[in-house]
Amino acid sequence: MFTKYVEAIIIIIIIIIIIIINSIQEENKSRLNSGNAGAHSVQSLLSSSLLSKNLKIKIYGTIILPVVLMGVKLGRSH
Repeated sequence: MFTKYVEAIIIIIIIIIIIIINSIQEENKSRLNSGNAGAHSVQSLLSSSLLSKNLKIKIYGTIILPVVLMGVKLGRSH
């Protein structure tokens, strides 16, 4: 009888783990989609011939890189 309770608890734990993994995967998909949208929105700006290379590097370093690094940091915190 005791083993049935243990088996039930193990099944519940497995289900909880699966739910957590799915939640993390959905959050990562959301971050990836946000990152892709952000990169796409500045793509035309960074490929513009109106801006100098130095200005493009500054834009990348001050806007894009910090966002990417924050996403990596948040992704590792799980």
